[in-house]
Amino acid sequence: MLFAILLILLVPLRYKVNAEQKLETKAKGRISWLFGIIYVKIEYLNKKMTYVVRVFGYPIISSNPKRKRRKRKKRVRNQKKQNKTVQTTNAEKAEEISIPCKQASDQKEEPRGNDLSVIEPKRDGIPSQEKKEPGTETANQEKESSSNSKGFFKKLTNPGEWIRSIKQKIRDMLTMIKSMVKRAGLVKSFLMDKKNKPGFTTLFGALRKVFNHISPRKYKVSLYFGFDDPAMTGQVLGAICAIYPQILGKVDLKPEFERKVLEGTLYARGRVRILTLLIWCIQLILKKEFKYVIKEVKQLKEEL
Repeated sequence: MLFAILLILLVPLRYKVNAEQKLETKAKGRISWLFGIIYVKIEYLNKKMTYVVRVFGYPIISSNPKRKRRKRKKRVRNQKKQNKTVQTTNAEKAEEISIPCKQASDQKEEPRGNDLSVIEPKRDGIPSQEKKEPGTETANQEKESSSNSKGFFKKLTNPGEWIRSIKQKIRDMLTMIKSMVKRAGLVKSFLMDKKNKPGFTTLFGALRKVFNHISPRKYKVSLYFGFDDPAMTGQVLGAICAIYPQILGKVDLKPEFERKVLEGTLYARGRVRILTLLIWCIQLILKKEFKYVIKEVKQLKEEL
């Protein structure tokens, strides 16, 4: 048991992503754990997504209809075998009971003509239905239209009730708006409180660590893009270079100033170790600043 827990915590999950955008979008993703004992494959091609989950090379979950058909065929075969065995047993029982049934049927008396308990046979196996009288549907429609017209005339004759209903609707809307404004103020005060800032900083620091750990260690991106306005392409290129200067060596940017285009390729590979994530979660939970923020969140839920 201890050995299995150590394997789960120490052996990392490895993933690989390949994507391409040209005339069509193509994408492939693979996740493997423990030297491929658990293997997940996801593909997106021709606007369709397929996936397979394998354990020791045997597919457990799959979107391929052929594998599902094989399973269904096996189930159908088993059901047919069971039905055959049941039919044979029923036939043997029927042969045993057929003789006394014939004798009992011969002894039955025919029903009398004047007996009211005799049920008339149904025609073509269809039960007799009550015939609808002609003109009933039109009469019902006329009644509905007359009731609607009466309700409209009542509103005109009694304008006080109509005005009261409108006032009530306006009051309900105002109360709803007031409650929304009150909730927004409570959330704003919670976010702007100076006592909660240390907790937020610890939380964002932990999330940054998790993001850096999950992010791919090796990646290569080539992007060929362009807009209708050449000034727009220049602005986007400058913004990318200013915000993400560290990706300039690994990302190949090719702007197009004459036409609108979006093409590119992506390759990424990385790993995730569960033990490191578990350690960071425990460290975050044990910190006082984070505990204080959790208490404040619970109070905010009660007030909302």
